Amino acid sequence: TGVQTCALPIWWLGVEREKVREADLFQEKAMLPLLIEMSSDPDIKVRRQVLWAIGSPENSDPSSLPALRARLQDEEIEIQILAAEYLWKIGADKEGLPVLLRTLNESNSWVHRSNALLTLSDFAEKSPELFEVFAAMAVERDDGIRRYAIEALPRFGARSVPLLVNALKQEKESGVWLYALLGLHKLGPAAKEAVPAIEWFLENSTDALIRGALEETLFTIDPTQFAHFDPRTKMSELRGIDREQRF
Repeated sequence: TGVQTCALPIWWLGVEREKVREADLFQEKAMLPLLIEMSSDPDIKVRRQVLWAIGSPENSDPSSLPALRARLQDEEIEIQILAAEYLWKIGADKEGLPVLLRTLNESNSWVHRSNALLTLSDFAEKSPELFEVFAAMAVERDDGIRRYAIEALPRFGARSVPLLVNALKQEKESGVWLYALLGLHKLGPAAKEAVPAIEWFLENSTDALIRGALEETLFTIDPTQFAHFDPRTKMSELRGIDREQRF
């Protein structure tokens, strides 16, 4: 089949070269009709590559939406997930949501479940109805699934704070707690109720990097109460110490 170095196999259209730059063939709008035609190719490898190309920023166009909707019925879950992702990214179309939710809840494949959850994350800010889905995934047994869910929770705003605080308390051993802290940092003042939990971690942590992250999160949540944790102030203090050491 030749060496593949682009979004589509290099033997397409009779092209036989050792290397073909992606932009040379399929990153032009003029090629989109061909991509749409090939989206139902019997070969899953071709369908996969075609959907990747259709979903690229260069090819993003509403004319591909009917073909993507058809791929929601694809025999391969991987293709269904890609179709749902690009329906949303290209047309803000939620028709793929049932596919993603079914995969998340019923698939035995970690790869399929995690990809479905990551794609659902793209929907989060404009799909408040998905909050309970992510809340459930935030307490899943699998570390990776919990991580992806917790990373996405801030997109639901302040109502995610109790879940992030719970993760901060419960995930001390798994490392997932860091993503809960990052989520609280992103929420800033909306995460006010998380302050006691963050302060507890700060009092009981001896790791300088972790303490720095905790302090910066507190400052982000309440710059007035935690002005002494202002990273700019701390940098000024470090410069002052440096000058004293020089002289």
